[in-house]
Amino acid sequence: ARPGRHGAVHLAAEAALAATGPERLALLEQAAALWTGEPKPEERYSDWAAAWREDLVARHRRVLVALAELRTRAGDHAGAAAAATRLVAIDPLDEGAQRLLIAAHARAGNRARALRQYLACRRQLVDALGLEPSEETRALHRHVLAGRPV
Repeated sequence: ARPGRHGAVHLAAEAALAATGPERLALLEQAAALWTGEPKPEERYSDWAAAWREDLVARHRRVLVALAELRTRAGDHAGAAAAATRLVAIDPLDEGAQRLLIAAHARAGNRARALRQYLACRRQLVDALGLEPSEETRALHRHVLAGRPV
């Protein structure tokens, strides 16, 4: 079941993710704008809603990743950072999302912010999971630290 407004979010995400032409950016932005937060928080622990909620959140994450990547390719690094910030807010332990955000800040010329984001990422991983960032994330950090393009 796709209750009410969340059905529209689902359909908008589907259309945006399937688009391949010049309309893709606008569709991704529309789909991202429809998201108002956790779907059906009152049903957080209901068995009937678990799979539906997980699917909707995963779809929203895919929209934000696609939006960040498309904005990066267009040279809109501030826009990419905005999408990646929303992605990190959903799951701060998602290193892929963290790397998108770190790289977007670095490409936008905000090296200090990129380095602070790496430190926040590392702290969250260590505190929550007892793990250091992956080699890919550490390599990105080294590039930013050295002032090399990412």
